[in-house]
Amino acid sequence: MKKGFTLIELLAVISILALIAVVVFPAINSVIQGSRNKAYEDQVKLIEKAAEEWALDQTDTDTLKAEENFKTSVSISTLIDGGYIAEDKVLNPKKSDDSKMNGKVKITYEVSHNQFEFDYDESKDES
Repeated sequence: MKKGFTLIELLAVISILALIAVVVFPAINSVIQGSRNKAYEDQVKLIEKAAEEWALDQTDTDTLKAEENFKTSVSISTLIDGGYIAEDKVLNPKKSDDSKMNGKVKITYEVSHNQFEFDYDESKDES
């Protein structure tokens, strides 16, 4: 009697492995996508923090008091050039290549709340 597997046994094992792969792959993919989204959110927070530092350096108290709602925006390239954020800190985690995030942060100072608000806009950087 020969030792070994029959063709039917091999096909059964391969089909079971394929079935497991079909079930597991979407779960792994969603975990990867979730981690990329979380990294992107963290990246946006880092950019907004750099924009906050830039805004505090660029505006004075008299300007803020003079205007009811002070609005401006700053591009990521301006933040990099000014040393507020390192160039290697703006890689786009949603993309698998080494592309960088570009866009700008819209900055609003509301006198009634006495605070800045920052909103990252992912549209193309025009500077």
